[in-house]
Amino acid sequence: MNNRERVIACLNHIQPDIVPYNIGFTQKAYEKMVKYYNDNNFASKLGNCLASIGCEPKIVGKKSEPMCGRISLASNGTAE
Repeated sequence: MNNRERVIACLNHIQPDIVPYNIGFTQKAYEKMVKYYNDNNFASKLGNCLASIGCEPKIVGKKSEPMCGRISLASNGTAE
């Protein structure tokens, strides 16, 4: 199974070969990990099963509109 198939299997209540996972970092933690591993691209090597694409909330007057974005299933840890 690839990551995409694992996530879809779980959503359909079918047990995958391994549990899909997604490891995320706060900006501060991400910067520390980049420094520790001396690799700006370390996150792409984690094998995350989900990819997140989003944007910042849009401020209109005193209100902010909901954040836009989507989660896409990724077969190789990248957004599709």
